[in-house]
Amino acid sequence: MTKDSIRFLEDGAVEALLPKAFYLAMIRIQAEKGLDWNEACIFAAELIDSSSARFKREVEKEARRLYNGELMRQMNTARETIKGNAYESGYSSGYEEGKNEGTAWYFCSVCGKRIDITPNGKAHASLIEYMRSAGWGHSNCLQKDR
Repeated sequence: MTKDSIRFLEDGAVEALLPKAFYLAMIRIQAEKGLDWNEACIFAAELIDSSSARFKREVEKEARRLYNGELMRQMNTARETIKGNAYESGYSSGYEEGKNEGTAWYFCSVCGKRIDITPNGKAHASLIEYMRSAGWGHSNCLQKDR
């Protein structure tokens, strides 16, 4: 800047030519904070003065925003991971337990491997018919029938 780029006016104001980057930064402050030019200049001056209370508040506010944003992202990622792992683990173990405890099955007469009976399938219907025709029932029902 040249010596003619700053003029002191009689009313105590200063007239100055501003670098484009500074001018655009001031416009951003105006837009973000909803300030007029004078308010934006005062705001910027307080931010430049690192000992001002406003500067400290703005730095703390930004630090909190950044910290909370990153912290919340990490917490959400961890929560989804834990939730997914718990679901998978619970589903797998619950499925196996239920399958082992509540499934009717028989051994193949050819290979000897276990065959699970699917509810409402043909084998299930055959099992029901066999149990009925063989006289199977609740022990207390069978005692009443005698």
